Amino acid sequence: MNLVDGCVQAKNVTPGSAMWTLDGDRTVRTTVVDVTAVKARTAVDVVTDHMTFTASPDLLLCTPDGWVPATDTVGKTVAWTPARKLCRERLTIKPGYEFGYFVGATCADGTVGKNYVSLIVNEERFAARYAAALTACTGLPARLEAVTRPSGYLKRDLPGFRVRVVSSYLSDAYCGITWVGTPITCDRAFHEQSSGTPIPSRAFWTDTSRAMAATSSTVGAA
Repeated sequence: MNLVDGCVQAKNVTPGSAMWTLDGDRTVRTTVVDVTAVKARTAVDVVTDHMTFTASPDLLLCTPDGWVPATDTVGKTVAWTPARKLCRERLTIKPGYEFGYFVGATCADGTVGKNYVSLIVNEERFAARYAAALTACTGLPARLEAVTRPSGYLKRDLPGFRVRVVSSYLSDAYCGITWVGTPITCDRAFHEQSSGTPIPSRAFWTDTSRAMAATSSTVGAA
């Protein structure tokens, strides 16, 4: 169980404990008011490309079709988030021209790190336009920095401009929509009594991928 103070086994959760929970697709804090133990005759093993865990058959897991019992997750994609990232700010991505510009410019000249997104270019106007688009579609503040970078051809440093935003959520979301075939959540599950045949991976829509779809539809309609 994901308590605010760290992960613990369900049997060690007590009333008054602060726990992370979901409000829609947002993580929020909640307080445990009661704990009840019941006996179960069966258990379900959920196997994913990230981990395997055992749960009660009626444990609800989040899927693109809503919350479903663990026994009904065969063939479905289930949402997964590293416990250490539950407290981070989840962005609301706004679809539109600015979002498309941000994605395209980052693909062309940007860098996506473990917890940041940056762009270094020669033209100040390009960098300023990128910063404005990034802020418009994510709400994150972005500013220009004057930098220099080495030129292998000219054998000297060249002036340029950098835009850099630190956000592991934006970095993860960007990689999830741009790397085709890379699952951004757990994508396999089967009941312990099933044949154990691997389930084909399916995309699990996030705020960012929905924004990408909306932006593509807008461009297509134009």
